Amino acid sequence: MIYYAMREAALSGLEHIYMVVNKQKPSLRTYLESGQFEDQHITFIDQPVPLGSGEAIYRIKGMIGEEPFALMMPDFLLFGSSPALSQMVPLYERFEQDIVGVVRIGKTEAEGFGNVGIFEPTPWEKGLGILEGQIVRGRVVRIMDFGAFVEVSPGVEGLVHVSEISYERISHPRRVLQEGQDVQVRVLGIDHERRRISLSIKEARGAEPADVEGIEGEAGPPRLEVGAQFIGVVEKVMSGGLLVRLPAAGPGVRGLLPQEELAQPGRADLKKRLPLGREVSVEVLAIADDGKIRLSQKAATEREEQKDYRRYVDQGDRKSAKLATFGDLFKDLKLPTKKD
Repeated sequence: MIYYAMREAALSGLEHIYMVVNKQKPSLRTYLESGQFEDQHITFIDQPVPLGSGEAIYRIKGMIGEEPFALMMPDFLLFGSSPALSQMVPLYERFEQDIVGVVRIGKTEAEGFGNVGIFEPTPWEKGLGILEGQIVRGRVVRIMDFGAFVEVSPGVEGLVHVSEISYERISHPRRVLQEGQDVQVRVLGIDHERRRISLSIKEARGAEPADVEGIEGEAGPPRLEVGAQFIGVVEKVMSGGLLVRLPAAGPGVRGLLPQEELAQPGRADLKKRLPLGREVSVEVLAIADDGKIRLSQKAATEREEQKDYRRYVDQGDRKSAKLATFGDLFKDLKLPTKKD
């Protein structure tokens, strides 16, 4: 291989060859000084420890100054009508830019090179398969002081900031999470440029569709409209009521649940009765022009009670259809008569 490299250098017009060698391998220097390369000007540079091509170039930097040079690493042969280096030199003279020679090889061939890595497209390049606002399942892989990293698909991780773990204040993520734990998260944001994903555990709470009737009697996520029922999550306790998030309606959708619309009205111990993060069944009473939503727990409770009553009545009707009066049961029964 060294022979072919020296011949290629000569055919490409290189005037001076700097050969970086290690003293522990004297055979290379002996071969080059054997006399068959007398027509080429060779200078040997000792590299006490093999630290790679970068360190080798640094050793000859003072000798070549600002002159253009070629780095040759005789690892394998390229067969062609002319040496690869002789094709690259004219390109450098034309563009006066660094020129790199590249050859395409198959994966099987590449595995034969010890310093060659097989680069597969990353999930960011192939497509993450998740969207902002989506609810996905994941696994906690690392826990830091500022939050937890969750793997949402093979090779794809996102950060759940400590403020997005729970509605209640926690001193450290390890108080509520552990590595290897399965969690449900909402995708808050995807930064493709920086390859970062923001996740939220608290925003995913109660996000599964509520068991209510949707359009045309089909079960599924209800539309955000007056009369729709949702499973909400208490996000803030205020003097006039509760701020309730509606996960099934989409990320960031919230409504006001006034005091008078609670199933059990009363201001006493509201924070204890309905603490942050508590799930509540609510019904949409009104949607203002500015998008503000008014909710009612009382209406949702009454509607559920009506459904329970209708189910009870329906079951009673089915049972009564199978039963009869005692007169109907015994109308064909003949009793014995008493003889004198």
